[in-house]
Amino acid sequence: MKTTIHGIDINLDDREYKTLGDIIDEIEANDGVVLRVIADGEDLSALSELELGEINPIEKLDIEAIKIEKLIVDSLSEAEEYIPKLMLGIDDIVNEFNRGNENQAFELLEQALEGFNWLNNAINAFVSNFSKYEIPNFDMKKLNNIIDAWQENLKELLTAIENQDIVLIADILEYELRPILNSYLSVIKEVNEEL
Repeated sequence: MKTTIHGIDINLDDREYKTLGDIIDEIEANDGVVLRVIADGEDLSALSELELGEINPIEKLDIEAIKIEKLIVDSLSEAEEYIPKLMLGIDDIVNEFNRGNENQAFELLEQALEGFNWLNNAINAFVSNFSKYEIPNFDMKKLNNIIDAWQENLKELLTAIENQDIVLIADILEYELRPILNSYLSVIKEVNEEL
């Protein structure tokens, strides 16, 4: 099988790989993240790891990957642009609740929750890999405090959603999460300036 890895420098010639899963494991062991998998011209990116492991034989394999550090830097850059949009989205949700448009508000809230999840993943990846970056005088304690407040308020938000407490949902979004997003934005801008 002819294998080409795009985006990261990794040598797969050192040992024999029995499955595609073995190759992906090797990429991940070298701090890489697989973005796309093309086998014999077919995009297999949407397949599960188990399904990928079962594919044989493959004549030509192209894998697009990126180093985790680069992915995190890109994600933080995107977060700096995305957080203001999330904050505007919160304003829209609160306005829809205040107008009595609950269905529209809940649709927007569902989208916001997806955005919150993406932001959580980006921040957690940065924190987990912080030692790989040289950022002098960075206040990790400040970031951890923001993360703790964010997580606490997300739990309260989810409880309010379960209870269909519209007033509490709007209050948490407007008075708790929106200011925390502003704090996140400040920290992310600081990190992005250093990276």
